[in-house]
Amino acid sequence: MKRANSAGIAAMAVVGFLCCLSPLAASAQTPPHRLYVSVIDGAAKPITGLTSTDFAVVEGGVQREITRLSPANDPMRLVLLVDNSEGMRPSIEDVREALKAFIDGIGPQHEIGLITIGDTPVIRQEPSTDHAKVKDMAQKITTRGGTMLITAVMEMYGRFLKDAGGRWPMFIIITSDGPEVSGNVDPKRLTAMMQEMQVKDVVVHSIVMSTMGRGVEVAVSQALVQATDGHYDSISASSALPQKLTALAAAITTEFDRTDDEYVLEYSSPVADPNAQLSVAIKRADAKVSVSRGVRIR
Repeated sequence: MKRANSAGIAAMAVVGFLCCLSPLAASAQTPPHRLYVSVIDGAAKPITGLTSTDFAVVEGGVQREITRLSPANDPMRLVLLVDNSEGMRPSIEDVREALKAFIDGIGPQHEIGLITIGDTPVIRQEPSTDHAKVKDMAQKITTRGGTMLITAVMEMYGRFLKDAGGRWPMFIIITSDGPEVSGNVDPKRLTAMMQEMQVKDVVVHSIVMSTMGRGVEVAVSQALVQATDGHYDSISASSALPQKLTALAAAITTEFDRTDDEYVLEYSSPVADPNAQLSVAIKRADAKVSVSRGVRIR
């Protein structure tokens, strides 16, 4: 009983905190040393095969050394956080079907991990390109306990997405708005994690099965999605989940294919101010360059 009361108090505190968290996290600056660059020709077609010698980076009036230029075609690492709390029991078959549809919609070069968040976060499958194995584990999901979303996000970010091994990291959250039992949460640590997610170009997509339209899971999901420029959706019936996850897989794939024409450009700089004046020039008369600090041009 003491644990339930403590979790309830912590949950209310987190909801209040997150009400004003999203604008802060969304405005956090990404570091200036990594850029995503898109280059098109006069016919608006992407120009490929460029090297670092084709670019010039000037920051604060000083030309910087480009230390890396490579295509931004690193495959994705998708970590599924799936609510299998006791309140999801009537919906578990829809969840299994939806997970299968989502996995089938993701290309074989991308890693998928599966973590359930009912009662406690459980790693059912570490991120892997063996999609058949992930699907098999998804079909074995059963229900237990309350939802532990916040703990799962923080633990699995540190384990799988903070250093994604050269892959584009993403969380896919499928949750309900039932009791959240993560317990004591440090708001400063949560804020720092969200800001670091932006630095590392993590994207969070979330679908909430909502009966109340509010609560910890709704607030957390919306804050994470807004901070990382992801996709948020809310459904009232789990029967809509297979269609929603199928559409999300297609949207993620389209986004990956579109940003595949970009370059990752890194440069050395002693300047810590992310608002320092920056310009990137392309040394070709027929080219137009677009630049984004730290995150893909979406």
